[in-house]
Amino acid sequence: MKKTVSIVSVLSLLFFASCNNKSNNSLPVLSTESNQYVAEHYNNYNDGRIIGGFYAGNGTLSEFLSYETMESTVLCSKPNCNHNNDECVAKNIGACPMITQDGIYFFKSNYGVKEEKNGKRNFYMNSELCKVSLESSEIETISNFKDCVPADTRGYVLHNNTIYFTADDMCPTLDEYGVISYSNIGGTHYLCSIELDSGKYTNYGSIYDGDKKLESARASSSAMIMGVYDEKLLVNYEFCKSYEDISEGIFTELMFEFDFDKKNLIESDIPTKPVFVDSDTIVYYDDSIKKCIIIDKSDERELDIEKVTCASVQNNKLFFRDDKNQFALKWYDLSDLSEHNVKGMNCYMPVCMYNGSYILIIGDKTVKLTEEELLELDKEE
Repeated sequence: MKKTVSIVSVLSLLFFASCNNKSNNSLPVLSTESNQYVAEHYNNYNDGRIIGGFYAGNGTLSEFLSYETMESTVLCSKPNCNHNNDECVAKNIGACPMITQDGIYFFKSNYGVKEEKNGKRNFYMNSELCKVSLESSEIETISNFKDCVPADTRGYVLHNNTIYFTADDMCPTLDEYGVISYSNIGGTHYLCSIELDSGKYTNYGSIYDGDKKLESARASSSAMIMGVYDEKLLVNYEFCKSYEDISEGIFTELMFEFDFDKKNLIESDIPTKPVFVDSDTIVYYDDSIKKCIIIDKSDERELDIEKVTCASVQNNKLFFRDDKNQFALKWYDLSDLSEHNVKGMNCYMPVCMYNGSYILIIGDKTVKLTEEELLELDKEE
């Protein structure tokens, strides 16, 4: 089960710990595979993960947590930086930057209502993809665009040196009093890309328009990238068909796949939003048959278990959250379908293996368990 979600190996953390009186020339040695996926609270690399990050007026400094030491260091190498001003790199790169061989990429946006001289109000958007140099920590703009705001916390992908992401028109609405309201929920949601070498920005258009006549969709629709499966970019689109559905949390889920070569987006055969995706494995819960579907390298199997809303496949084990039991963590050994518990780890979910240990996370919290420790937590109290 090759992982799309964990692509870059950071072999040296000295770069991130050099915020002292002189610059440190020891840079991380990085290697990449064909696809890299990051999202809020899911920014995972071969030997660590990014935690923290300022966004929407809330957050902490962006830090890199090492799976080897389980300690974190600030993602900033500016000489003499004390990390308490707006010039600090760790305050600029947001909640889900992406580390590559040649820098740290992140999106910046500002938007709002502008008062014009004629007394009218206009809604504006200014968005950028920026890069932090691994050598100097200088920030440069790779591309800028004004037609949408990137939804980077909902996931984006690097494929063949091009970043693919969803973005929102922010659904600006003018009322009878001239007040403009806006939100990243509702409106039009686009699929876009930026070539890192040239900075070329492409908006492939609206992901789905079938909900545009529904007033309830203006208060519920959104789109997010789930990852790359079978060499296709997977995009989830969801909305509520009525205000009653909104109040009950009932969403209509549509799945789309984007062909990187043909550059076209079509509706997918996957019937609902996956609960786990990597390059050759996908897991989703099929409500029509009340079973969990696991497809691994075209080998499909069904598990007759309670509805699964959060899952992960690691080391031939299906980990899933038991929503009806205080979000307890459970797992099935896919070799014999034996069921196990992970006591005391409610809401946690494994994201990868590191040197034989399971890395489990919830938000910015991270725990490392060996196989023996994992099995120990399965014993009866």
